[in-house]
Amino acid sequence: QKEALNYQKACEHAFKYVVSRKKINEDVLKDLHEILVEGIFPGGQYRMVNIQIKNSMHQPPDYVKVYDRMAKYFYDLEHFKGTAVQKAAYAHAQLLKVYPFLEGNGRLARLIMNYILMFDGYMPISIPISRQEEYFKYIDIFKVEKNLSPFEDFLYDLILEAYENYIFMLEN
Repeated sequence: QKEALNYQKACEHAFKYVVSRKKINEDVLKDLHEILVEGIFPGGQYRMVNIQIKNSMHQPPDYVKVYDRMAKYFYDLEHFKGTAVQKAAYAHAQLLKVYPFLEGNGRLARLIMNYILMFDGYMPISIPISRQEEYFKYIDIFKVEKNLSPFEDFLYDLILEAYENYIFMLEN
């Protein structure tokens, strides 16, 4: 329950940043992470230990590489060439590949994805439980093969579905 409340609070915080046109940077990311794990885990600090992810084909980099990988992450976001959906897909998948925090990386990645989508005028999306297996498969494809296209297509599909649901709701 605390995780759900924190996620809602972090979403509200992210929305305020989007409205004020604040671009994603390290401070924004760490602030949002701190809100996500508040009262559960110390937040806003990159991990200082190595970790293993169960059932993953890819393991995150050594903790000593996290700062460099995150510096590259923010550079890549700042200089990204492509659509907002491609950027959102990259931001999400790359954050999960680096896995900079001990806890809350998945929630943070989904929040950052929606931050980028909203920043460019899209509705936020969610990943339905019925499609989680597919979601994890596409994240693993990116982590192992460096191929983001399947995840981008997945996001385009979710965005289309969200708009179709919204239109249906307006019409009924």
